[in-house]
Amino acid sequence: MKSIPIEYKHIEGMDTAYTRSYYSGTSLYQIKTKNKPGPGFDTQLNFNKYNSYGNIADISTRTDTHTCYLWSYNNQQPIAKIENVTYEELLKALGKNEEWIDELGKKIKPDMNDLTLINGLRDKLPKSLITTYTYKPLIGVTSITDPRNITTYYEYDSFGRLSKTYIKENNVIKIIQKYTYKLTQ
Repeated sequence: MKSIPIEYKHIEGMDTAYTRSYYSGTSLYQIKTKNKPGPGFDTQLNFNKYNSYGNIADISTRTDTHTCYLWSYNNQQPIAKIENVTYEELLKALGKNEEWIDELGKKIKPDMNDLTLINGLRDKLPKSLITTYTYKPLIGVTSITDPRNITTYYEYDSFGRLSKTYIKENNVIKIIQKYTYKLTQ
């Protein structure tokens, strides 16, 4: 069931932009925009697939560039963002089906086999840009590996506050930023 589109009008100085969002039930399935009054909205994003928990699994742009997401940590956190691949191509490259995707999402924490399989996509999908994420539940992200395969690590203090971000080059830690917290009265 498709609902009536919701339209937003944004006026800034002499410029007016219109955004129209289309929903199917409670799920967003398309965003269209235009910069002048009248008919003729251009599709910006298509929300092609959601997982069984309502998380976005596949979106595409107006140029038909797809981005897929894999979820875990009880379907609370994305663990991979794969650009330039359709959902069907992703499943084929993983050698898995939708049931496996659902089981991955239900896990409290993905295991090493899951992470190895997902990181293997960098070789199987060389034209894709792959970003992977790991988390410490209830605290935050612990690592982000970007499409260049550079991993940024995040450390937290005993209060769950971010204390340090760093990368490793040739097993040498290079601190990007340290965070200190002071209580004042």
